[in-house]
Amino acid sequence: MSHTRTITIIIMAFLFLSAILTSGVRNQAHVKLLAVTESGNKTYGGSIANLYIDVKEGTGRVFIDTLPASKLDTQMSTRLARSIACKYVDVDCSALDFFYTIRANSAIVGGPSAGAAVAVVTVAVLKNLELREDVAITGTISSGNLIGPVGGLKDKIDAAATNGITTVLIPIGERSQKLEENETIDLVEYGKIMNLTIIEVGTLDKVMQQFTGRSFEKPEKDIVINPWYRDTMEMLADQLCNRSNVLQATMNKNMLKNNKNISEQVLADVTVAQNLTKQGGEASDRGDHYSSASYCFGANVVYGRVLLQLEDPTIREFRQKINQTKASILTLNKAIAEKEIVTITDLEAYMVVKDRLIEANEHLGLGEENLKKHDEDAAIMELAYANERLHSALSWNEFFGKEGKHFRINKDDLAESCTSKLSEAQEFYQYIDLIFPQILTEAQEQLEKAAIDKERGNYELCLYKATIAKAQMSMIASLLGLPEEKVDELLTRKLAAAKRTIVEQQEKDMFPILGYSYYEYANSLRPHNKYSALLYAEYALELSNLDVYFKTKKAFRFNVPREWWVIFIGGIIVGFMINDIVRMVAKRKEEKMSRISKTLEIKKRVQARKNSLRRKRKRR
Repeated sequence: MSHTRTITIIIMAFLFLSAILTSGVRNQAHVKLLAVTESGNKTYGGSIANLYIDVKEGTGRVFIDTLPASKLDTQMSTRLARSIACKYVDVDCSALDFFYTIRANSAIVGGPSAGAAVAVVTVAVLKNLELREDVAITGTISSGNLIGPVGGLKDKIDAAATNGITTVLIPIGERSQKLEENETIDLVEYGKIMNLTIIEVGTLDKVMQQFTGRSFEKPEKDIVINPWYRDTMEMLADQLCNRSNVLQATMNKNMLKNNKNISEQVLADVTVAQNLTKQGGEASDRGDHYSSASYCFGANVVYGRVLLQLEDPTIREFRQKINQTKASILTLNKAIAEKEIVTITDLEAYMVVKDRLIEANEHLGLGEENLKKHDEDAAIMELAYANERLHSALSWNEFFGKEGKHFRINKDDLAESCTSKLSEAQEFYQYIDLIFPQILTEAQEQLEKAAIDKERGNYELCLYKATIAKAQMSMIASLLGLPEEKVDELLTRKLAAAKRTIVEQQEKDMFPILGYSYYEYANSLRPHNKYSALLYAEYALELSNLDVYFKTKKAFRFNVPREWWVIFIGGIIVGFMINDIVRMVAKRKEEKMSRISKTLEIKKRVQARKNSLRRKRKRR
């Protein structure tokens, strides 16, 4: 064994152990927070606080230590920002504990304005990034990794100017601020006066670039519509729109028979249905097949209602119709229960079909209750809606078994995904409800249903409803404090974020059928109803990310502390080194014995030669 090899082993051991000791997440990070000081109910001026993060191996817990004590909304917004950051870097944070520390010289105003800064330090530790100490940000963080507006910007800039900060990041669209004296100030120009660089940022990508000097933005790409999605959705839309034509034709015949008994309300309903049918055809011509299907679905509900009103069934006939629909729902429920879920597309198809069947059943139940109350008109509305929900479910059933990336989706995975998403949504609900109580009625109902589904083991529906609730709350959170004139700009940013997410999914060999469908529908709704469009943009964002709750495969890993690995690997290396040293010593000893043996042999030969010479001399 050469001396060189021994040295090489020692160097390799040192490098290997160093790699183990320095691997994993960067444990700590720090940024300066821009805040507004508070005393009682009065706010004074801008101030600086320090935000620290420490990450350790754990179980996904979040700890927040503030001095002076913060309000509950600050704690909730911190947890929300951490969740967004974990998804942003595509890291499973369930095996990590996060410790956030905020230190300020005086009480600061609570709220979500530190959300963007919390996301920055969280990304920094998860990506091993070094942050500039002379950069500060103020802004919220919301779905799509978007930076949202906050108050007190001028005061915060004043504080930054006297605390070693050279660059202040503010939410996009906020550079023009109204002062109390009805004056308007340009914060970018004001920053120049204060020797500060003020930069508007709209996404976490832009923020991280300013803090690290590295580019985080990916090249903009267009969505490539999956051929099987396009063909299947086109077929689905054709089914629903052809049904519109059939229902309309049947309705027209019945109207001719009952010409004298047609009310103005029925005529108004017919006009609505015809307009929806027309919109469905126009959407189909544009290639927006989900939008086409949605418009035709709405038309079919109205046509079905008018037909039932014209038919005027008896109570017995009405109950027969309800029972027929129930039987069809039961048949489809049995069919999808036997479906194998191996792709995200299968999961999405199951969720949307099952949800529509449940909704249809619920409306049938309401129809029966209205019949008992002798409210036939209300019962007709419920039955018409239930019938069309069933037809919608039958159409979506066509998406089962389509090609896509396979995941291991078993009951345990679904239960874990349901629990994770439900906890995330419930936490978000608590945060919004804390600031604006009683405005999340619909989302609250969805969360309650999701919790019931979880208890019953319906984990797919739990995941779906929790996701829908999260999207509804994200929309409301994005609109809080936002002026009417900026809603369209927000919608543009949300749609852009949804587009990026869908493209990212395509690059992973997945096509989010629900995410893309709602993205398309949001664009279709935009000219007519920007708030509905914003809601569907949120649906698109949330439902395009379902893969984060599943793994393509779960690699085996030892749950062993890093220190134990150091000892174990170090012991192996040291063992090899000792073995080499022992072998080297043994070889040297062997070489020494060989030299001694050769020396003795030579001496023996020399002595034998001398003896031989002596004998020859004696003979002479």
